[in-house]
Amino acid sequence: MFSFSITGDRGHIYWSSNQKQKAHGFFIGKLKLRYKSGFKRDVPFRGFGIPGVDFSYVVHVNKNKGGKVYLTGSAEDSFEDRFPVLPGFFVSF
Repeated sequence: MFSFSITGDRGHIYWSSNQKQKAHGFFIGKLKLRYKSGFKRDVPFRGFGIPGVDFSYVVHVNKNKGGKVYLTGSAEDSFEDRFPVLPGFFVSF
């Protein structure tokens, strides 16, 4: 299970993953920040998941006019099964 949220007060994006499978896995992805001003920034990241343990990641955003953050990437378990993020997944800030 993956959750993706943004705080409303400090301009940070908090991304987290909770490994629900019984095997180890990892996530490779990118946060694509798209500001209403037209500015774009991509933040690559990766994480390793252990069953029952959360992985989290924090990115600072400039909230002056807001925008959208898209999450791309995929998770892979130790059995080499891939679980991609659904296309077009985003949150607004």
